[in-house]
Amino acid sequence: AASAAAAWLHFTGYAAAPVPGHFSIDASSALAQAVVLALAVPVLLLARDDFPEGPFYPLFLSSLYGFCLMLSSDSFLTLFLGLEIMSLPVYVLVLLAFGRPESPEAALKYLVLGGTASAMFLMGVSLLYGGSATLALSSFTAALGARDVMATAGVVLVAAAAASGSLAAEPGVAGPGIELPRESRVPGGIAILELGPGDTSP
Repeated sequence: AASAAAAWLHFTGYAAAPVPGHFSIDASSALAQAVVLALAVPVLLLARDDFPEGPFYPLFLSSLYGFCLMLSSDSFLTLFLGLEIMSLPVYVLVLLAFGRPESPEAALKYLVLGGTASAMFLMGVSLLYGGSATLALSSFTAALGARDVMATAGVVLVAAAAASGSLAAEPGVAGPGIELPRESRVPGGIAILELGPGDTSP
């Protein structure tokens, strides 16, 4: 129903800004949200056999809400809020692979990587704000062509935060002291990369 509603907003060309400068809805963001919500349906259907009840569904829907919030964000404030709402439930979803002893280790490493990425992101955003006096996402684009040292440092930190966050989900990438990740499958069909030591067999 949510996916159908988002698709209807797209095709009717609906546009609104409930929180001007921070959160808005337009045809393109509604289409992206409709696609994301539609792709979530098969995941929920696959999860019925493994999770007839329990915390999986509220965690998954919370993460989905955060992702949809990111798609409608107009500022770094709402972008970070959506990012955290999306990421925090995933830490617990990793632990739901309770059948594997590596799950707590994978969740801890994901938490460390996610926390590091969030810290770099916030530092980069603060530098961008210091140089532009605005939290609008357009300040990142403006900083790309600026010669100001503060703006350049902000761009580098935001880009580094995105790269660091991808370590938790990108196969074949490992930091110092971390073995190559291996893929496990959480009940419900959700693939998660565990950065665990030992063999690399699935």
